[in-house]
Amino acid sequence: MLPLALVLHLLIEPPAIVDHAAFVLGVLAFGAGAFLIVPWDGEDDRGEAPRDPDPAPWWPAFERDFRAYSERRVRV
Repeated sequence: MLPLALVLHLLIEPPAIVDHAAFVLGVLAFGAGAFLIVPWDGEDDRGEAPRDPDPAPWWPAFERDFRAYSERRVRV
């Protein structure tokens, strides 16, 4: 709806009342679409990542090997 309002405004130059009505309807349609698209389940838990109950058992070995690799110096 907003692109239609823009095209009307730029190409056809309708009367002011039609121009304003098209813009207002476009904004209302955009708001209704955003309301319908955004999920809402009633719980406000934004920003909280799910906790991992079992930390990765491979991480300490990986970090040890990575540090050993990064501390090596390549001599040419």
